[in-house]
Amino acid sequence: MRSWRSLVFILTVGACLIEGKYRDRDAKRQRPHLFEPVSTAASVNLCEKIPHMKLVCHCTHGNNSEVLGADCWIFNPDVPRKDPIWGAFYPHSSIETLKFSVYKPGNLTFIPTEIIHHLPNLKDFSVQYAQVMEIGSYALANRSHLSRVEFNNCTVVALRRHAFIHHPALVEINLKFNQIAQIDRHAFSNLPNLERLLLGYNNITHLHDEVFIHLGKLAELYLQCNLIGNLSREVFKGLGNLNVLSLSGNRIIIVGDTVFAELWSLEELYLDSNHIEKISERAFDGLNNLKRLNLRHN
Repeated sequence: MRSWRSLVFILTVGACLIEGKYRDRDAKRQRPHLFEPVSTAASVNLCEKIPHMKLVCHCTHGNNSEVLGADCWIFNPDVPRKDPIWGAFYPHSSIETLKFSVYKPGNLTFIPTEIIHHLPNLKDFSVQYAQVMEIGSYALANRSHLSRVEFNNCTVVALRRHAFIHHPALVEINLKFNQIAQIDRHAFSNLPNLERLLLGYNNITHLHDEVFIHLGKLAELYLQCNLIGNLSREVFKGLGNLNVLSLSGNRIIIVGDTVFAELWSLEELYLDSNHIEKISERAFDGLNNLKRLNLRHN
């Protein structure tokens, strides 16, 4: 009797194990793989214009049919970071020029840093009419070939620490027509070839001392149409090669002694359309190469 009961127990346990094995196998067949993408890059053609796509790109090609440029329009109000449409960029590491333009009711609230990271040859990056509130640290993924960056009419409020860093080929940054009010002291670092910085038409009230100290090759600095009221010599430290400085349309009342003394290469200085009431006797000391000074409408 004991042998018979033992046999029944063994058969029951074996049946349970076999049933469990097949149940697990069936469950695995029914359950999607955790790392399987919702849509792969192969299923979305970056350059194909299909109705109702969240992102429509006009592509330019090289001699070997590789994609060199993508001018993309966003019409959809919901294009999150994890949207499968971004995967369409992954096969095109050859892209050198990338532009995003947002049209109502479309929306873009972030910088697609992950996409930029997959574009090692990127030289020109532009975004306009987006809702990007800030440019965060390493937002442009340290792209070494990047030569021009533009965020135009993007409602940018803040430039965070290391927003622009480690871009040895960068020549121009255009941030006009935003709402920039905060610029971190270390927002611009290791940009040895930057020549033009456009910060006009924003809400800048204050500039940190030495905020431009790492921009030794900068030739043109545009700060027109902001809310700047005070200037100090330390703000312009490191700008010994600057040729053009525009401070038109700000709220400057007093131009103090030697405030521009660090700008010994300056040729053009625009201080028109401010509220200047007093100019110190030594305000323009050090500007031995100055050729044009505009003080109208003060």
